[in-house]
Amino acid sequence: SKEGVIISSDSRATVWPVSYETRKIYPIFLKVDEEYIPLAIAAGAGDASLVKQSYRICEEILTN
Repeated sequence: SKEGVIISSDSRATVWPVSYETRKIYPIFLKVDEEYIPLAIAAGAGDASLVKQSYRICEEILTN
């Protein structure tokens, strides 16, 4: 059986006086030989650079 992890976030960011919502999803795969196995889907909202950094951290932890 194959198992995976789903990490999800749904929030709204407010930077006075503007409120915005950014949603992004990022699939994480584990490479075994030449095959890519779906491992997780990470989702984030808010500041794009923080979301991307979170994706990289999750991917590094899950694939190493």
